[in-house]
Amino acid sequence: MMKFDVTVLNFDHTYHHQPHLLQHKHCWIDLSDLKQANMYCSQETLKEISRRIRPARHPRLTFIGTGNYHYVTYLFLEKISEPCDLVLFDHHSDTGEPYPLLSCGSWVTKALSELPLLEQVIIIGLHPKYSTSIPPQHFSRVRVVSTADLFNHPEAKILKWIKTDHVYISIDKDVLDPAFASTNWDQGSMSLPLLLRLLKAIGRHKQILGIDVCGEVPYDPLGDVTYMEAVHKNERANQAIMDIASGC
Repeated sequence: MMKFDVTVLNFDHTYHHQPHLLQHKHCWIDLSDLKQANMYCSQETLKEISRRIRPARHPRLTFIGTGNYHYVTYLFLEKISEPCDLVLFDHHSDTGEPYPLLSCGSWVTKALSELPLLEQVIIIGLHPKYSTSIPPQHFSRVRVVSTADLFNHPEAKILKWIKTDHVYISIDKDVLDPAFASTNWDQGSMSLPLLLRLLKAIGRHKQILGIDVCGEVPYDPLGDVTYMEAVHKNERANQAIMDIASGC
């Protein structure tokens, strides 16, 4: 059984209302003082984030916050030292233009362009309308999988598509149906049980180098009823993912 170090990145206080998640042993990294980090990230800020996110002793399970900071996955991929596939659960492709500023919508393009050990990106749960943003030069290294593609024998299909022994997994909860998560972006239709089944299958057959999770609702210090219902829903999903990761 693989051990994962749990890390929580505090960009904007989104986890302060998830006490059950935080009761698990974790490393808390405060990034709330950083400027030019929300959605778009300057080069200086990216370097500072990389400095604070030190190498973990074991593979890392990282909770990032809202999808606005999904670009942090690029930094985790940058630290990988063996060929791997990225399995990305996301309703969006995140393959926009990454220059001059890296963003939550362009980090996949930057990773494909600059990280030679990244063999392939498998985007699971992508809405077809977002596949048009994938740059033509990367078509051969990106596999798009809709939720409908997983109707029959989903575990076998995913394992067939993964080409490397090592895998990094990134989860944006906007891939999930709103019944299972609430985010600040439009969402897909995947169920949480299906996501967990796929994580289990990958963990049984591949070496997972790390997992990250984003897709929280933006922090609301007043915490009205609707907001707290959304937070509790996300916390349940986060805990379920953590439970699966502990058994990978």
